[in-house]
Amino acid sequence: MAAREVKKPGPATVVMVEEAVATGRVREIYDDIKATKKIDFVPNLWKTLATHPPLLEQIWTRLKVTMAPGRLDPLTKEMIALAVSATNGCAYCVNSHTAAVKKLGLDDEGLGELMAVVAMFNYSPILPHTANRPYPPKSGRLRRCVAAQCCHARRNAIACICHRPVHQLAGHRRPLACHRLTCR
Repeated sequence: MAAREVKKPGPATVVMVEEAVATGRVREIYDDIKATKKIDFVPNLWKTLATHPPLLEQIWTRLKVTMAPGRLDPLTKEMIALAVSATNGCAYCVNSHTAAVKKLGLDDEGLGELMAVVAMFNYSPILPHTANRPYPPKSGRLRRCVAAQCCHARRNAIACICHRPVHQLAGHRRPLACHRLTCR
């Protein structure tokens, strides 16, 4: 079996604004980022956004407001950010938020437990589909369709009375044409 060739990422498409050359409002935001996050460097995300200072300011301001202490403590907010980052498959974000949760006191065991919850709930939406049962069940709204012939290998799929597919009921925005079923 031949070794698999690993493709290296190409050059960046945006030139980052390094701290040494940052001036004006960008310099002020960089200083605020370091002070707020209690770090001695500006992460690459912010250096990239700084190529358009209004965007840098908008996103930094929004992040500060969102992550400010409120009913949820900073660790909980960072754990949510890490969970969403893992779900979205953003390696940069996962690394950033992992560092943040560790800095806020989450140990390796807690991190493992958090990622187990993320994995479970990223996996669990397929369980009702594999069992051919909608969740949550709504009495009288859903019934089994015996005429279902689906290109996704789902026979006897569940469809609602008005013929919207389970996928749409579960929150997916675009109905799948192959799931337009006739209910009896």
